[in-house]
Amino acid sequence: MTPTNPHAFWSRRGVANYLLWPLSGLWGLAQRLHRFHRRLIPPKPLPDGVRTVCVGNILVGGSGKTPFTIFLAQWLQQRGEPVAVALRGYRGAWERCGGIVSDTEGLRPGAHLAGDEALLLAESLPGIPVAVGRNRRTSIERLRRIMPSLRWVVLDDAFQHLRLPHDVSFVLFSASRGLGNGILLPSGPLREPLAVARVADAAVLVGDGDAGFLASTGLPVLRGHFQPGELVTMTGEPVSIDELRRQKLALLSGIGNPASFEQTVRGLGLEFAAHYAYPDHHDYAPELDSLCARLRRDGIERLLTTAKDAARLRALPALDLPLVALPITFVPEQTALLERIFSP
Repeated sequence: MTPTNPHAFWSRRGVANYLLWPLSGLWGLAQRLHRFHRRLIPPKPLPDGVRTVCVGNILVGGSGKTPFTIFLAQWLQQRGEPVAVALRGYRGAWERCGGIVSDTEGLRPGAHLAGDEALLLAESLPGIPVAVGRNRRTSIERLRRIMPSLRWVVLDDAFQHLRLPHDVSFVLFSASRGLGNGILLPSGPLREPLAVARVADAAVLVGDGDAGFLASTGLPVLRGHFQPGELVTMTGEPVSIDELRRQKLALLSGIGNPASFEQTVRGLGLEFAAHYAYPDHHDYAPELDSLCARLRRDGIERLLTTAKDAARLRALPALDLPLVALPITFVPEQTALLERIFSP
């Protein structure tokens, strides 16, 4: 059973959800055994002086991990800390073999092969090395070789990656989504029970909404929101909001939480005729021709997409789409909690 709209499916408790409940029980057992096994076999220490910051979540779908990772790496850099970023590079050509996407001088050759999130991180973090690869320990060793003074490695989407020590850990939540229906996969959106979040140093709640559902964790909460950046074409030319208001606009995304993208666009005072929403990390290459034909048929003049999708789309040859990218940044309400967590 595959719901056509998983976020809607996971926000309710219907007959189909209850039919899948036995599978959720098996999933939960597997996750508990995974954590128990990792407690019995502690991870090997990292190179001397290197510490990790884990950024992750316990729900499937977008919660803002990449924007928060960008913010956190920049915040550490501004404090004078030698910092780098390591991620899996999901569905990128380097996911299995691993590699350095960028160093302190900029992007390395072939960076576009590393995956959409890796490329977005590398482009957004000048002077901060980014590495990808399923084996994050190897990634850290590679980062240490190109940055001998390395002190902090931000591990993007690593809350369930327990083969490395987590010196500091943040678990992210979307205020608009909360916990969905509160059930484990596949009946609901939870990768792990909420109680597991207690091992983190803090919860990060993105957006406006009640934080009461986090009370049982006992975690301090860092609240923040996404702030839209400057609209730009694929060649980096700025586009004004007024210009988009005069054109027939559609959205294009392949992200974990498309509703969040729609909310951000509406917050700019923009209306759109359609949202061509695809699964997270979608490969657009096989259907570019049909997408172009669909835009002509629907009379779409501009196609607004996310910064993550733009990073993936720019790598495609002969791209002939009227694309405009909307970057977003994470803005915290305050940083006092971060100061406490990272104080010597």
